[in-house]
Amino acid sequence: MRKLFQKQDIVIDLTSLLDVIFIVLLLVMCNQQLHAREAQQMTEDAAQKLEEASQLQQAFESHIEKYEETDEYVLFIDVTAAYSEKALTERTIQVMAGTDAAGQEPYAIHITPQSASDGYQELSEYLSASIEGYLSEGEEAARPVILTLNKGDDDILYRDEVAIRAVFENLAEKYGNIYLR
Repeated sequence: MRKLFQKQDIVIDLTSLLDVIFIVLLLVMCNQQLHAREAQQMTEDAAQKLEEASQLQQAFESHIEKYEETDEYVLFIDVTAAYSEKALTERTIQVMAGTDAAGQEPYAIHITPQSASDGYQELSEYLSASIEGYLSEGEEAARPVILTLNKGDDDILYRDEVAIRAVFENLAEKYGNIYLR
């Protein structure tokens, strides 16, 4: 008797399996091309944004350089009076003068209802000392000083705004080159 199955008689049809493999391969290749296009687009976008950021950085550096040069001709003193809604009676006045203060902590004066007049007096003395120091540095004694305050802002109480404005006006009377903003 012959064996029922001999090696020669077994035939495996792989045609349908090859069709499936080629379809999967086609899908993978299409997916890779799609991802390659997306990656290329993202790379181009990143390069464009990097160029824009570089141009913006150069513009800011140029602007800062020009602003630092104005310190020789004009002194800017920024006064900010802020309060916390949790404690309206405790406020902080911060003073930043010139470009030298860019990397430093602002000069801070803490005010309570008991120390309000002392705080405003301290502000007046600090501003006066800053102005006199600035005027003594330069060859010209008539260099302008611009005092700014965050008036009309939601972060300042009206009573602080009025008191600081009075300090500014007293300094403007004392020195002829004070301008208020």
